[in-house]
Amino acid sequence: MIFYTHALYLIVAFYQRKEQLLTVVDDLSNRAQLYEERKEHTRIMNNLMPAPVTEQILLKGDVPIYRKDVTIGFVYFTFYNKSTMQKIKDNSTCVEILHYLVINLDKEIQRWEFDVVKIEHVGNAYLVCGGIMSQDESFNHAEASFACVSTSERFYTLKKHKSYNNYKKVIRLGLRFRRIVDKVNAKLQVHCELTMGIHTGPVIGTIIGTTRKFFRIFGDTVNTTSRVCTTGLEGCIQATQQTYGLSLPHLFQNKQT
Repeated sequence: MIFYTHALYLIVAFYQRKEQLLTVVDDLSNRAQLYEERKEHTRIMNNLMPAPVTEQILLKGDVPIYRKDVTIGFVYFTFYNKSTMQKIKDNSTCVEILHYLVINLDKEIQRWEFDVVKIEHVGNAYLVCGGIMSQDESFNHAEASFACVSTSERFYTLKKHKSYNNYKKVIRLGLRFRRIVDKVNAKLQVHCELTMGIHTGPVIGTIIGTTRKFFRIFGDTVNTTSRVCTTGLEGCIQATQQTYGLSLPHLFQNKQT
């Protein structure tokens, strides 16, 4: 009788332990599923906004980001027929060129995601921002952003310079953008002109709306950058006086309109 009771106890204990193990397995399975779902959700969000913004939203919720001293960059492309040097007006050709360009620019900008982030690209324009995700307001964002467009009545054009040791991130990014354009020109047998400029000032970054939500930046700095894009020297990298005073005077030559 004692043996029977002991055996029954062992059987009950076994099944209880089995249920506990099954519960643990189910819990681990659910955690793995949740992890995969979260990873997919993060991947989708990263396609709509910069990765640092995604991280902030997941950690803190959708909180507007205010920065008083960021550098906004605008890159504009103009496409010419290589043999005639006439602007290309065929939409399908322009789309093909833009597709190749943006794919390669996106790959490059991902390497700099916490220093310079892509905000958007619209048509022939590619907008980036340096310093929007930095918590250190004393950081010189003009040195963290290079792919930019901005100009005013007084502007400065980047000149060739060999001493880039102090600004490796900035220069490498700018040079990579130029090399990407060279690759496009060689691959598609076109002549693409890349115009860049830099402007520095305050912005607010946030997500507005409930459908097709994207991270955007707002403020006079953005408006100035947009206006500067239409007045810059084609094929040049330019900076407004605000950025020039903060960043790399020895790399620029003074130009007057």
